[in-house]
Amino acid sequence: MISTHHFLLLGSNHDAVDSMVAALFALRSNTFMRRRSSVYQTPAEGLSTSSHYLNIAVAVEFDDTEALWTLCKDVERAAGRSAADSARGQIALDIDLVFSGNLEDPSAAMLIHKPKMIGLAYCYAPMAEIALEFLLKMPTAPAVAERSRILNAAERFSLGSLL
Repeated sequence: MISTHHFLLLGSNHDAVDSMVAALFALRSNTFMRRRSSVYQTPAEGLSTSSHYLNIAVAVEFDDTEALWTLCKDVERAAGRSAADSARGQIALDIDLVFSGNLEDPSAAMLIHKPKMIGLAYCYAPMAEIALEFLLKMPTAPAVAERSRILNAAERFSLGSLL
């Protein structure tokens, strides 16, 4: 049987450490977590808020993509995500399903759910830590010079150093 691995990006700029810890616990309790990146701090992109975000990439093994999406939305709600806060740029927790593939065979076909996110610093930096072999194949991956700029600009932390 071929395993399906889903690559998720978690982001928060409001009670971020608590939200991330709770989300990782919930995901680990309901999926088989295969990889987890360090925590990256990146500036907000496309929002009027000046607050930086914390982002973590995780790879989970889960057979049902729709059920995983539902789980992610439930975890977001449990963290206190609301439409009103999101409109103000205060994100308690955002979980995006970025792409799916097979960790054991990076040459196998992938399903890219959020192609535009791949080239953005807040996604690329943590994803590169856990899934570089996949990112380099994606048509929306940043050019080499941009990759270096992104990785040099992103601040990387261990989760433990933030607690």
